[in-house]
Amino acid sequence: MTRPLKIIGILLAWAFLLIIAGCSSPPTEKKEASIQELDKSKKTAITVALKHDKELAGENIRVKVVNFVATLNGTVSSDEAKQRAEKIARGVPGIKEVENKLKVRK
Repeated sequence: MTRPLKIIGILLAWAFLLIIAGCSSPPTEKKEASIQELDKSKKTAITVALKHDKELAGENIRVKVVNFVATLNGTVSSDEAKQRAEKIARGVPGIKEVENKLKVRK
């Protein structure tokens, strides 16, 4: 093999390694993406449960989940509805904490 071809081969090998290294994300990024997907599924589970609860029909409740902590925002018609929404959110497996920021309409 001639010297120029050897150099080109080495450069191509390095380029290939750099491309491969750039395509793989660090484990923390993968873990973060996985947590975000789980948070999204928890949010969906809470939202569906709230919407299908007959006692909470028509209530204005928004759900946010970050790192397995659910936050409830919006307005409800009574203290009982506020407590029920929190109980439903706490009942979703994997939820560590619920921040109930619901306001009761007067």
